[in-house]
Amino acid sequence: MGDGDFCHCSDGSLDLIVARAGNCCQTTALLGRYISRTHLQSPLMDYVKAKKVTLRYPGENTVN
Repeated sequence: MGDGDFCHCSDGSLDLIVARAGNCCQTTALLGRYISRTHLQSPLMDYVKAKKVTLRYPGENTVN
């Protein structure tokens, strides 16, 4: 997959990648997926195309 396979700058959408915390093994596996460019297939990652986003954070450092 190339860099433009997921997003296009003029499609009118906001492209979000949502990452969740994982244990040590899951995080290490995610690094391997990132190197092989398959990180969006990880259960820790979600790719979302959105027109509008509302962020709510219940605690400190929830959204970075």
